[in-house]
Amino acid sequence: MSLVASSLRASQQTARRLATVSAASRVLSSHGQNRGVKTQPAYEGHVPLNWFEAGFLTLGSAFMSLANPRRGGA
Repeated sequence: MSLVASSLRASQQTARRLATVSAASRVLSSHGQNRGVKTQPAYEGHVPLNWFEAGFLTLGSAFMSLANPRRGGA
């Protein structure tokens, strides 16, 4: 198979994957966010976290800050 043909095939596969992801995201967004979280979003696009997600994020952040304290910005 030539380089041009393999490149064309790869780009077609990528286009199909993007179309699939785009269609799936439209289906999910048309149904809204039904995650069982009772709080209201604070702003457009905000995804409120439940207690488990917030706790997991807190513990993960604490662990990473202790594991590599020089990792942050500034």
